[in-house]
Amino acid sequence: KVSDDAQMRFTSDASKGRWAAAITQRFKFILSKADSPWLYDLENDPDEIRNVYNEVGYEKISGWMRQDLFKAMDQYEFPLIGHDGPIPWDNPACRESSDQMYAWRYRTCEDLGKEQYQRLCDFGMLSRVCPVTCGLCRKDSSGKILLVNKKPRSCRHVQKERNQALCQQNMVRIFCPKVCSSFEDDK
Repeated sequence: KVSDDAQMRFTSDASKGRWAAAITQRFKFILSKADSPWLYDLENDPDEIRNVYNEVGYEKISGWMRQDLFKAMDQYEFPLIGHDGPIPWDNPACRESSDQMYAWRYRTCEDLGKEQYQRLCDFGMLSRVCPVTCGLCRKDSSGKILLVNKKPRSCRHVQKERNQALCQQNMVRIFCPKVCSSFEDDK
């Protein structure tokens, strides 16, 4: 499927709906339900190693490709837009690695969320690498997250709606930790 605007193509993993991409001759923009947006500059990085989504000089390209991809996902009924969880529209304020940690062999930040490992958040290195899982990130993201209603919303919207159910979803908790913790404080 091709957009008339700058010969943009759209694709996704149609069978599982985990991601969708907009691709031009020079750029590839990817939205995923598992991670923050990615933008590759294929001219300067043909191996797609460096995410330039938040880098200075790429803001307009990211915004333009994100909007066109969103329209295409809706128009062509891409599975990603119909999936039941939130999709990061921007980067969260705090990020943690999904890579295995050298100091804690074969483990990731996600493992720290398991009850038997939570006490390890007291170790400085692990809590610095995994600030969200360890509960140290209390800063809401300034960007938006695509919610189930197919509308990009900010953390302020989640707070205004007082929608605690949204905070039950891991991606919303990562994106809006301050708002979600305020609901817990109200209990």
